[in-house]
Amino acid sequence: MLKVFILSILLSRMPHKLDKETWPERVTRLDKTAGALDSAIQRATCEGQGEECKRSWRGNPKVLAKLMITTMIHESALAQHVHENRCYLKLGECDSDRYYSKAQGKWIYYQKAFSLWQIQKGDDISSEDWAIIKRGVDGTEVAAWHATRRMASAYRACGTLGGAISRYARGNGCHIWEGSKERMVYYYALDKYSKRRLEKRTAAAKTRSEKQNPNVD
Repeated sequence: MLKVFILSILLSRMPHKLDKETWPERVTRLDKTAGALDSAIQRATCEGQGEECKRSWRGNPKVLAKLMITTMIHESALAQHVHENRCYLKLGECDSDRYYSKAQGKWIYYQKAFSLWQIQKGDDISSEDWAIIKRGVDGTEVAAWHATRRMASAYRACGTLGGAISRYARGNGCHIWEGSKERMVYYYALDKYSKRRLEKRTAAAKTRSEKQNPNVD
């Protein structure tokens, strides 16, 4: 099952240094994320979607899963505060921008990118869906779909994995930029993760999480 693969990778990642959730809370959040991504990939490939479904991804579903995992790891590091829309805007997180308010006499910072996939608003996302995406964790399912749809579209436009990664991240063109090279290295490394290695990495991640945020009953 694809969700099992996705979740095994997510849980094997070390918690972000600013994460405040306990290990059980982290498992719950990432399980929801894995489920949302699995559903989005099924929708993109029309698996169990009915005859009216139009496929946006005709390749191997696992390839798309690895692309989306790679993207969220590099866009947000699975950080809890990013997922919950508590980005450090003055530090440039979540593609933040600013404007000067004469009325308030100060710079106002605002968030432009949302979700673990750091999606920005475009004409391809309805106002209704955008409002859901901006809910943070509660908007994960809708965010996963639009991120997956955009990645599939980027691959159709570019025809290569590197081009798709670049187009998703930068918004236009298929030129391989420096950042996409690092992402491709991570993408191919996912194939080398044995079950035993994932279990060891997950155990280490759990230990780190429990030290950062002890589960106090």
